[in-house]
Amino acid sequence: MLCGTMASIPQFVAGTRRLGAAMPNGDGARLLALESSGTTNTHEYETLINRFYDMHVLRTKPNADVRASFKSLATSPAYAIMNGPNEITVTGNLKSWDRRDVLSKIDVPTLLLTGQYDEVSSIVIKRCAPAFADRRCTFCRRARTLRCKNHPARTIV
Repeated sequence: MLCGTMASIPQFVAGTRRLGAAMPNGDGARLLALESSGTTNTHEYETLINRFYDMHVLRTKPNADVRASFKSLATSPAYAIMNGPNEITVTGNLKSWDRRDVLSKIDVPTLLLTGQYDEVSSIVIKRCAPAFADRRCTFCRRARTLRCKNHPARTIV
């Protein structure tokens, strides 16, 4: 089971950019402008990136373990080095990571899950799906990336 996952960071970033651009009130454009200017350590930036996360990562109020995970990522030197400042802008070592060319080597039945508001958009999943010989794709309504927290009763664990 691949749940809200991607096989290509460049493809993922293109998808998150589309989601950011669709944020209301010009929030996505402002978020990208702050990133372009290197102003990611401000209250305004934190507010905007949290709006993106609220829209596409976690739909419910975060419980203690989710808050601890987010805090760990925010303060992790490894996350910043490997990924970058956030989920929209990947500037770290993984920025060119792309494994789409080896997906066809997966020869076991594979379930691909994505959510209606998932930051790993259905476009990403649809483009990767044909590479799997035996696959099933499931689209979860009203779910975001952390669908196990959004809809625990409907998530296969």
